[in-house]
Amino acid sequence: MIISARDTRIWKKTPSRTGVYMFLDTARKPIYIGKAVNLRLRIKQHFQDTSSPKERAIVKSTASIRLRETNSEFEALVLEANLVRKHMPKYNAALKDDKSPIYIVVTRGTYGKVRLKRRTELSAERFVFGPLSSARDGRLLLRKIRRVVPFCSEKSLTSKPCFYSHIGLCDPCPNETANQPDRSEAGKQKERYQENIRRVIRLLGGGGRRLISVLEKEMKEYADREEFEQAALLRDRIFYLEKLFSQNLILDGRLEDANFIADVRKRENRELAKELGIPRIGRVECYDISNLSFKKATASMVVFEGGVPLKEEYRRFRVRTRKKFDPAMLLEVLDRRMRHKEWQTADLMVIDGGTPQLLGAYPVLKERYPALPPMIGLAKRPDRVVLAEGLRTVRLDRESPALHYLQRVRDEAHRFARKYHLLLRRKSYSAF
Repeated sequence: MIISARDTRIWKKTPSRTGVYMFLDTARKPIYIGKAVNLRLRIKQHFQDTSSPKERAIVKSTASIRLRETNSEFEALVLEANLVRKHMPKYNAALKDDKSPIYIVVTRGTYGKVRLKRRTELSAERFVFGPLSSARDGRLLLRKIRRVVPFCSEKSLTSKPCFYSHIGLCDPCPNETANQPDRSEAGKQKERYQENIRRVIRLLGGGGRRLISVLEKEMKEYADREEFEQAALLRDRIFYLEKLFSQNLILDGRLEDANFIADVRKRENRELAKELGIPRIGRVECYDISNLSFKKATASMVVFEGGVPLKEEYRRFRVRTRKKFDPAMLLEVLDRRMRHKEWQTADLMVIDGGTPQLLGAYPVLKERYPALPPMIGLAKRPDRVVLAEGLRTVRLDRESPALHYLQRVRDEAHRFARKYHLLLRRKSYSAF
C-alpha cells in the first residue's frame, strides 16, 4: 500500500495496525524505514516532530509512504531489519545513540554462537542480521527467539555447562557436548545444536511460519514414539512461536503510545466480560501446575488487574499432595488460595487446562466455598474456554482480544510456575 505524502486524507488512509513503513523519495527509493505498533500514530509523530533536524529532513524529502501491515510487533521487528539491510536507507544510518549500528550475528565454527555486535566489530561471521535501530531491539529479539530455539551466546567453550543450559535456553549446551565422553552421543548433540542454529537463521530471515510446521511434525513424531516430555516441550515452543506471530501480541510493554496500550487493555476486558456473561472483570487470577514426572511439583498464581500484571500479588505454591495427577494438585492449590480470606477476591479465576482439571476441582471447591468466583479453564490445541459451571465450551475467534488476554495471562502463569519448579530442581541437584 502506497500513500502520497501530500495527500490531505493521509491519516484516514493509514491503518491503526502494527506494521512497517517506508518513506520514499520522488524516485520511490526508501530514505527511511521504521516499525510501529500503530502505523497511523507513529507516522503522524514523524510529521508533527518539527524540533528534530533529522525528522524535518525526512519529511521534506518524502514523496510517498509504503505501508506493510504485520500481525505482531515481533514480525514487524524482523521485517524492518530485513528491509533496512536490503535497501540501506539514508536516514536509518543516523542512530539515536550515535553509536555504530548493532547487528545479530552467528559466528563461524562447529558451534556457532548467536551474539550482538556493532558494525565496527564485524569480521568473518557466518550470518549477519541487521542493522537494528537499537541494542534493545537486538536483545529483545534474541530473548524471544531463544524461548523457541535454544542457542549459546558464550564467547568460548568451557568445561562446565553454561548458565542458560540449566533453564533450557541452551540445549544441547556446546560445553556439555564438547566434553561428552560418548562420541556417538556427542555427535548427535552436535547435530541437534547445529540444527538449532539453522533454525535461528531461518527465523531471522523471516521463515518463522515455516518453522512452526517443522516443529509440529517433530512433535507428532515424539508423541508417536511415546516420548511425551519432548512432545510437550515442543508443544510449548510451538505455542510461543505462534504467539510471536499473533495479532496484538505486546512485547514487554514497548509500545510507542501509552493511550494505545490502555485502549487495547480496555477492549480486551470488555470483550472477555461480554463473552463470559460477567458484568465486570477487574481482577483476574490464573493458576498453573509445573512438574516433571510429578516430581518437585509447583503451582503459580498470577494476578492481572485491568489487563496489567500485579507482580507484587503473585503467589507460588509447593504442591504437597501425593496424588500424581494434575486435577488433584490443582484442587489442593485452589483450596489453599481460598483459605486466605485476607487476599482480595477475584472477579475471574482461570486455570491452565480444560474439562478434566475443572471436573477434578470445581465441584469440590463450590461445595466448600459457595461464594467461589466464576471459574474457567483455558484448554489447548486449539485454545478454547471451558466454563466451570456446566462445562460448556466457548470457542473464541483466534484474533479475539478476549482470547489474547487469556493467553497472555495463561503464559505468565506458566512462566512463573516453571521458574519456581526449575529453582527447586536446581536446589535438589546441588544437594548431591
